[in-house]
Amino acid sequence: MTKLLILLVFLIILNHCSFDTRSGIWTQEKKIDEIEEKKIDTKKLFKKINVNNEELNPDLRIELINNFGFNEFKVEKISKYKFKKIKYFDQFEPELVFYNEDVIFFDKDGSIIRFDDNSNIIWKVNYYSKREKKIRPILKISKYKDKLLITDSLAQFYLIEINSGELIWKSDHETTFVSEIKIDKDMFYALDANNSFNSFSLENGKKVWSFNSEKVLINSQKQTPIILNDNLVTFINSKSEMITLDKKSGDLIWLTSTITFNETFQSYLIKNSNLYLENKNIYFSNNNNKFFSVNSEKGFINWTQNINSSLKPFIINDFVLTVSTNGYLYIINKNSGEIIRITNILKGFKFKKRKTININGFVVAKKQMYISTNKGHLIVVNLENGLEEKVFRISRDNLSKPYINNDRLYLIKDDSIIKLK
Repeated sequence: MTKLLILLVFLIILNHCSFDTRSGIWTQEKKIDEIEEKKIDTKKLFKKINVNNEELNPDLRIELINNFGFNEFKVEKISKYKFKKIKYFDQFEPELVFYNEDVIFFDKDGSIIRFDDNSNIIWKVNYYSKREKKIRPILKISKYKDKLLITDSLAQFYLIEINSGELIWKSDHETTFVSEIKIDKDMFYALDANNSFNSFSLENGKKVWSFNSEKVLINSQKQTPIILNDNLVTFINSKSEMITLDKKSGDLIWLTSTITFNETFQSYLIKNSNLYLENKNIYFSNNNNKFFSVNSEKGFINWTQNINSSLKPFIINDFVLTVSTNGYLYIINKNSGEIIRITNILKGFKFKKRKTININGFVVAKKQMYISTNKGHLIVVNLENGLEEKVFRISRDNLSKPYINNDRLYLIKDDSIIKLK
């Protein structure tokens, strides 16, 4: 009887409690779950900031004066040096060579042309066969004393007289050069498509030494950078490894990788900026959202920042200046890597147009920065406030990075060199 009464009381209690949420007995676990869900929801409210798409301290004024820079251009007069149109001009990085006030460049057939200040041709030479001319060789021209070193896309290189264009010697290499060409004394240095770094004599074109790295199947579309420092030469190879060698012997001093192991399988997609050396530190960036400060003697990384740019940076006093791929001007403390200010230099363009504009390069004047684009713009930016002052439509075509010579600004397009006064 007693057992029957206990069972009856238990069933009554169970019936009154049920599994509803009002009594509170059975809902504790559910309430905890709800609290956890609410906590998760509140975390989603916090937005991760992408420094490549947002301004930072845009109203901050910084006194930036480049004491070695030229004065402002008024862009009142434009003159052109014309040549045969170069096909696929936007796929390579042309370099202008200046000799006093003369300009030296090439055309689509591989002819080297020296223009005077009035756009007249002083001399024009071509050292290619008919078959080679049809291939449309792309040339890199470098000045060496009173001579010109020419390297080309056909894996040939040669030396000519700067006064007459006369050929001194001509040689070839097993593959093309994919880097900048750097000259020091009577030697020149270049990385080739086999990822070998080479030193050549400028007296006769003979190879002096080479440093071999692991080969890659595909090279980057952008030329790899080189910088010279006392007795050392530093470069970034086709696997985005930064390497420093002894200039005379080619012996390895240090090696630092600038990308992760997983990224090495797609290193051909990496476009590194040219290198800027200052006070034993090397500054550069890439299109992989990284900006670096590297010690030039030991190779250790001082600091990095998330900045997407393949343009060579510039330094004024304690500040590093660079422009990102999507048109943001960065001011960075060169010692700590702290970003001081970010301003959008394309703010004056309509939103749809901004998406089509790429920054090709910039030069820094005394108080302004001159920036060229793939749409033919020349944008003048005030360094103190980081804002656009003027926009000139120089062309409707792709423009090279700007060059300065004798207080004149030069830009290259596919069929002419544009000079601004």
